[in-house]
Formats: sequence, structure tokens, C-alpha cells
Amino acid sequence: MDPKYLDHMWRIIQGSRKLNWSVVQRGFWTNGASDFRAFLEEVEQFTLDGWVGQIRYPTLLTVAENDLLAKNTEKLNTFFVQFKVSALS
Repeated sequence: MDPKYLDHMWRIIQGSRKLNWSVVQRGFWTNGASDFRAFLEEVEQFTLDGWVGQIRYPTLLTVAENDLLAKNTEKLNTFFVQFKVSALS
């Protein structure tokens, strides 16, 4: 991800008590991260890859338009197509 976006997100997190608690105090600790970049690298590992076909209940999946964290939009599109096909089966 472009460093200017990371820096911008970091400033937003630092300016919000709620985000600071959620990301820095809780997120860093939970994921063993020492800084924001390490935190993002850790949480990037958590995906639904390989699980889509096993979802058997109605599930709402959303993605925010122009989401800076949704850098793999092609991968997300593939995921949604797989999920839709799986849900129709």
C-alpha cells in the first residue's frame, strides 16, 4: 500500500480515541504487532479463502467503495462470485 495512505490512516487512528483503542491498544497487542505496518501484515493473513464453499447460512458481505484497505479488488470480486455461486448451489 502506498506509504502516503498508510501515513494518512495512521494520523486518523491517532486522532481518534476509539480507533486508537481498537487498533493500537487492542489490535497491536492481540496480533503481536509492534507498529501499524506490522499490524496490517498480520491481519492481512485472515481471509475467507477456502471457506466460502462451507458457508451454509444467509450471510451479508459488503465492501466499501474506494476502501483503501481493499487493495485486492480483483481478488474480492473473485471471492464474491465464488460465494454467489456457492450460495446458489
